Amino acid sequence: MTFNETDPTTWTDPGFHPDFGVDSAKYVDMLRACSTALVSKIPNLTAHLVVNTEDGILYCKIATDTGKLGELFCVESLNDDSIRFGFVSETRDLTKELEFYADTVIDICRIVSQIREGNDLESLLEEFGEHT
Repeated sequence: MTFNETDPTTWTDPGFHPDFGVDSAKYVDMLRACSTALVSKIPNLTAHLVVNTEDGILYCKIATDTGKLGELFCVESLNDDSIRFGFVSETRDLTKELEFYADTVIDICRIVSQIREGNDLESLLEEFGEHT
């Protein structure tokens, strides 16, 4: 089963099989909290939960009225057993993907806001880029 939901307040645990090694309840809770904050803080932003239960895929497409900004997901940290947020966005010229990782909703809101505004992302990459 695959589904796509746009209202974070209605998102529920898809109940992934334990063989996937993903705590889908925890991931949905984290994605719900982060997406709710993003939608409330950044104008004209939408979050779509994407779930594929056969493959154990769970992430959010984050978009504006002018198009997709990126994908929000949860990932285990390489340093410990904590779960972090990840956000992947393409550069404006679509030549490469940029990966950001953060521990807090506030940091993800900052990252997405900067991407939304089209600001220079170099400082964000230094602080949050391409490492877990």
